[in-house]
Amino acid sequence: MTVSKSPLTKLGLRFDLAILSKSADGALVTLQPMLAAVAAGLLIAGYSGKSLAAHIGLILLAGIALRCLILWLTTAKLYNDAYEEGLNLRHNILTHLIALPLGKFRALHSGRISQALSEDCLWLENHYSYTRPELSLSTVSFIILLCASTAVSPTLGLTVLVSMCTGFTILVLFQKRLAHGLQRRSQALAAASLTMLEYAEGISVLRMTGAGNYEQEAFQTSVLKLREGAKRAVYSNIPFVVLFRTIVDFSIALGAAAALLLLSTSSHVDPSHIASLIIAIMLAAAAAVPARSFGTFTAMLILARIGRDNIDAIMHLPQLAEGNLACVPDQFDVVYDDVCFSHEDSNRTVLDHISFHARQGSMTAIVGRNGSGKTTAVQLLMRFWDVTEGSIRIGERDIREFSASALSQLIAPVFQEALLFQDTIANNIRFGRPDASDDDVIKAAKAAAVHEMIFGLEKGYETVLASLGSSLSGGERQRIAIARALLKDSPIIILDEATSALDPENEEKVQEAINALVKNRTVFVIAHRLSTIINADQILVLDNGKLMDMGTHPTLLDRSSLYNRLWQDFCVSMDWRIEK
Repeated sequence: MTVSKSPLTKLGLRFDLAILSKSADGALVTLQPMLAAVAAGLLIAGYSGKSLAAHIGLILLAGIALRCLILWLTTAKLYNDAYEEGLNLRHNILTHLIALPLGKFRALHSGRISQALSEDCLWLENHYSYTRPELSLSTVSFIILLCASTAVSPTLGLTVLVSMCTGFTILVLFQKRLAHGLQRRSQALAAASLTMLEYAEGISVLRMTGAGNYEQEAFQTSVLKLREGAKRAVYSNIPFVVLFRTIVDFSIALGAAAALLLLSTSSHVDPSHIASLIIAIMLAAAAAVPARSFGTFTAMLILARIGRDNIDAIMHLPQLAEGNLACVPDQFDVVYDDVCFSHEDSNRTVLDHISFHARQGSMTAIVGRNGSGKTTAVQLLMRFWDVTEGSIRIGERDIREFSASALSQLIAPVFQEALLFQDTIANNIRFGRPDASDDDVIKAAKAAAVHEMIFGLEKGYETVLASLGSSLSGGERQRIAIARALLKDSPIIILDEATSALDPENEEKVQEAINALVKNRTVFVIAHRLSTIINADQILVLDNGKLMDMGTHPTLLDRSSLYNRLWQDFCVSMDWRIEK
């Protein structure tokens, strides 16, 4: 999936019609100065003032009514469409991020993602709802008024045009410099966003370690860099902006001076010539008003372009190739066939020729030292990455053949860090199965030993959690995540240190629920607490990405020295005490 140069082009013909309407509005904007010029000319020619006022009043009222009609029909529609497409764009960005390989996603600057979803999208919405339509309006107004001024006094009009062309040339030339400054501001904003996110997420650690002042200084430094970058961008371009507007205003005076000079050389000055010059100056002065806005529009166009480029950079990151198999296989054996994996930016082999068969209805535990490749092994099953060599099959079908939605329905993971959303507890549990009934939600919560805790809250299952579930303890978050996996009822369950934050009483209850899952399901468990996996049908022992041995707990205790060391280390840790 990629995004076009202009991500909001789905507005299509409606957007084009809105631009045409704004252009027509731009013509109507000139009505007042044009009528003033016509009135001045007619009065000089001796036309009746009362009759003139009546006619001009009627025309102005008709123009105002027509402008109101145009604004009513186009402006609200344009804003609604732009913001609706902005919402779709954010959805597309999130969908694209979900489909990225995990390594590609982790390499992305989180501040950059936040900026793309907020400021960059806002500038694009602003571009399509305001900047481009208003630029069309100002352009049409400027052209009409300048042409009218030229028609009344060619000398003045052409002089103003030539002089303003100089200003427009300067505006074009300094765009690159302005873009460079605004790009630096964008980068500084992303860095400040990242620091802010880190500060917010780590607030509890900062408070307890007394490092808050240091981090505040770091955040303040980041904000100061943002401010200084923005100031430099503004200050370095102020001379160009001032010069452009000065040239626009000076063009009127220069045109008037040229016309007066030409008039003074004439042997006979007709009063009508003076009247024409005054009218031409009025029209040229009116044309300067929309001309001045071009400097502001230039900056807004650049900000929209920077936002578009930032989003393009994210949207053009390659996704994992998706299969088209949507059907559910007949059985759910999982086979790792000579699987190798290495990260793109590293020569280190994370998994080295791993082969095993996890049968449906069985539990497969994966153990090993930190960094041995345990989590990576199950992440490959979920296609967070693709294998470098070999294949992983579910029901004799390579997982790369499945569509993303089909594969996600086959697997229910529970990670060590339980991720909950700022929503009700009930909705967090039914996240993987939105159509689940309240009774199903409660049943899953009871199986995960979390029902009593939820029931004890004031609003029960309708309690809205804080962001990331921070209003709950680690054990409570994990039990809700386990309830979510139970409710999803997928044929393959992955438990990555899922019981690490549970107290012994609740661990026993959850372990009973996990044991109930084994029937007709393929279960993978990663655990450092080896007591939780002694009844597994097979235990894989990994070390430095290699499969050193596999078997049941008693078998491995007899023949695997590495598993013996892991078991002894675990037993020692269970007897560990703090000595006074």
